[in-house]
Amino acid sequence: MNDNFKIFKGQRGGQNLIYEDRTYTLDYNKDGTKRWRRNNRSCRGAITMNEQNEIYLRNACLKELSKIKEQVATSNENSLEVIKKQFPALSTSLDITKMPSIEYLRDTIKRTRNSRLGFITGCIMDIPEVLQVDSKKNRFLRFDSGMQDNVRFIIFFLEFKKNMIEKIDTFVVDGTFKSSPQGFYQIVDKIEGSYSRAFDKCKELVTINVENFVTVFEIRLVNALRISFPEANCNGCLFHLGQAAYKRVGAMGDIEKFAFVSIRDVSVFYKDIKKFIQDNSITTTANFQLYFENNYLVSNVKREDNGGRAVANINFWNVFDRVKNEIPRTSNNAESWNRTINKRMETRN
Repeated sequence: MNDNFKIFKGQRGGQNLIYEDRTYTLDYNKDGTKRWRRNNRSCRGAITMNEQNEIYLRNACLKELSKIKEQVATSNENSLEVIKKQFPALSTSLDITKMPSIEYLRDTIKRTRNSRLGFITGCIMDIPEVLQVDSKKNRFLRFDSGMQDNVRFIIFFLEFKKNMIEKIDTFVVDGTFKSSPQGFYQIVDKIEGSYSRAFDKCKELVTINVENFVTVFEIRLVNALRISFPEANCNGCLFHLGQAAYKRVGAMGDIEKFAFVSIRDVSVFYKDIKKFIQDNSITTTANFQLYFENNYLVSNVKREDNGGRAVANINFWNVFDRVKNEIPRTSNNAESWNRTINKRMETRN
């Protein structure tokens, strides 16, 4: 009999079967084969077995689905890779239209893998030993603040990555992965204190010799970086500067040109533009001018939503010196990499 099944006696003395955390009650088909029906009345699922307690699949589609389940039990490939490999090998006599949808197959693979590997999903727990190391038994888990921590955070990395990090002097910072499993979301909140805790712990675990950060325009993140790494330069992403401006002014993309002017000349050029607007009685840009001045030109503007600071002063977003020193202007390479990973995975695993 398949080791994944377990037969036991019920309270009334009848036989029951457990398979993949589901309970079935014994019944018989007309041909004498055993038919195990789900105890859940809302589900019509059933398992048919022969006299040797071997699965007897009447439907060709079920046979192919069973092959996929067997393959994922011994494979580390993601769901889509398993499906892509299995579909070309399907029998030519099989009506492919009767096969379940891709979404159904992915969910089935996920349930099968979790069940056979003994994962407990959807709960807070100590990280099992198998997840604390990689496939070669190298240490992977480096820090866990513990279940008692209301803002629990965990740090994973391998030794060879640590060696790489210690040699890097410019870090590009971008967002989380949408495809990450629920247990591996990169952040649980965007509080400055949470960022600082994570950065300070990373400094304890790894020697970080950072000189430059290129990051998004998120004031709490930038403040935490400046506190944890006071010797490093924090630079705003040019792409996100243009993106923020587009949200307020639509197609007025010329605002990015300010980033390529030397820092000491930005205010001069901006005053020239304002004078041109006033001389030509252009009134449609008034709201945008106020927005840009308050957020990106004046460093002492009092605003309630950011603690009385401008979102970013000129030194933060200007790329004039970065271009000369060959420091990245944007964090797009990290964002592009994240997007590629998300597209390949297509769903949370």
